[in-house]
Amino acid sequence: MKMNKYNLLAVAVSTALFSGSVLAEKATDVLKDGWEVHGYGSMNLRMLDGESVDTEFGKPDYKTAEPHGKSTNQIEFTIKKHTEHQNGVWSNFVVRSEFGNGNSYAYSSSGGQKQNTDSQFEIKEGFVEIGGFSFLGEDTSIWAGQRFLNRSAGILSGEFWKQSSGVGAGIQTKLAGNTAGFAIVTADPDAGSTSPGVERTTLTSYDFYYYGVDAGIGSLDFDFKYMKQANVEDDNGFGASMTLNSSYYGLDGWTQTAIAYGKGTAQNRGVNFGGWAGGNDNAESIFLTSYGVLNISENWQMGSEFTYFVALDELFTASGLVRYIARSTPILQSKR
Repeated sequence: MKMNKYNLLAVAVSTALFSGSVLAEKATDVLKDGWEVHGYGSMNLRMLDGESVDTEFGKPDYKTAEPHGKSTNQIEFTIKKHTEHQNGVWSNFVVRSEFGNGNSYAYSSSGGQKQNTDSQFEIKEGFVEIGGFSFLGEDTSIWAGQRFLNRSAGILSGEFWKQSSGVGAGIQTKLAGNTAGFAIVTADPDAGSTSPGVERTTLTSYDFYYYGVDAGIGSLDFDFKYMKQANVEDDNGFGASMTLNSSYYGLDGWTQTAIAYGKGTAQNRGVNFGGWAGGNDNAESIFLTSYGVLNISENWQMGSEFTYFVALDELFTASGLVRYIARSTPILQSKR
């Protein structure tokens, strides 16, 4: 049979249609793909005796619990690209950016903020997480990159007492219905240094966590961290914490109440890891905190925080160091 150009065109079209139907059933086909954008802005006017203020009044040291800070205009955006495939595999690509953190000057529209090299536009997180592999189980995911892992902060002090901030990788899954994970995170205290031939004092944290254990009155989260530091004499430490997530002391609202222990390199609240970590064999501390929000009415809430941080031997090279705060404040909600 002689096949003319029209027959050839028909065969080509039918082949393309057939190929398309086969591709639609491939395991790697994308079912869902989209972007999410989240963020916040913190706009402040802080003045003292007619001057803009460049102090936090001891806030990072728990000397005050007021809404102080060194930022005038601080802006943060988190962008996430979420993709799901036919075979159930999914991925999240997350980028968190920040501008103005720690910049206390009041700039005009000349754009002079670029002259401040401490608080320019920065990428704080950039990591990818992949899950849904059949051979690992639908509840298991793996991640790699730079991130803030498992952060918790006091609601009024704003101080992060738990986190692993750095570059690393980890795996997260479900055990007995609760979230469990392991991660290795590294951070360089001298990051950005251009001095040649200087030994790096890289910090490494080995994180184990188990979250969501039913406690009757709420749920319990457990964190364990073993830390090491390169090229220092006292090079290791151990930290652990237990957190109770519950109502506002039996009332309508929520609280997080935690106790943490830190030794050696993990002296800083036990589970607060980053480029600031470190400590000798004498460093040992206990950290207690309880903070939350009470729902008073449709428009009013009350936030409170109590924190107690004490040296069992030495803390930040000081013997017998004690820091604590207690504060509550009303919160007005605007509902539309």
